[in-house]
Amino acid sequence: MTEGVMWVTPLVLLPGVGLLIMSTANRFGQIHGEFHHYLHEQHHSSHTDRVHGSGHAHRSSIRSTADVLWRRARLLRAALVSLYGASGLFALAGLIGGLAEASGHDGRLMLMTMTCVGVFLVVFASVGLIAESRLLLGVFRDHYQQLIARQDP
Repeated sequence: MTEGVMWVTPLVLLPGVGLLIMSTANRFGQIHGEFHHYLHEQHHSSHTDRVHGSGHAHRSSIRSTADVLWRRARLLRAALVSLYGASGLFALAGLIGGLAEASGHDGRLMLMTMTCVGVFLVVFASVGLIAESRLLLGVFRDHYQQLIARQDP
């Protein structure tokens, strides 16, 4: 592959990384909303407990859900940081490659290194997103089991 074509490669990857950033940021925002929901529910639960007696099982359930939300938030944040880093590296690699070609210098090694590091960051983010999806599936399983338990006489 010639250098004239090589410097465009990291720029071609940017739209895909941008889509991953948008969807990951959206999922991160949803977790933020869920945290607020559970904070409100915990506040309401503690007020009800003071008035009507203990609700230890309910508070334990809220705590367990909050723990899962916290783990999911950490995974999504790590994925976002990696994707932001990859995006910056791809843009910078394209810029350096274009400038190197325009000035007649050989920038292939730097271009390939930055592109490879960017791809590594995308893979790292993908692994984090897969782990977060597994946690989310566990939440769905727990909610499903609670729903089934409520319907059994």
